[in-house]
Amino acid sequence: MSFHSYRSFYNEAMTSIQVQLPDALADTARRCVAEGYCKSESEVFALALSEFIRHHRPDLTEQQAMEDISWAKELVRQSH
Repeated sequence: MSFHSYRSFYNEAMTSIQVQLPDALADTARRCVAEGYCKSESEVFALALSEFIRHHRPDLTEQQAMEDISWAKELVRQSH
């Protein structure tokens, strides 16, 4: 996801989430803001989370599909 596409999220409803982070990770986020990569720490974490989800979405989709298949097989088994 580019910074441009992330920024389009600002037109959507927002939710605040409080997290605890290792100091080194928080410092890195602050450096990203200080060096102008992102406008705020919130933007750093929202962008990072978006990338994580984008990267892992195939795994999550596969897991959900397997759960659906198991559920359907159980229904068929119970109906016989």
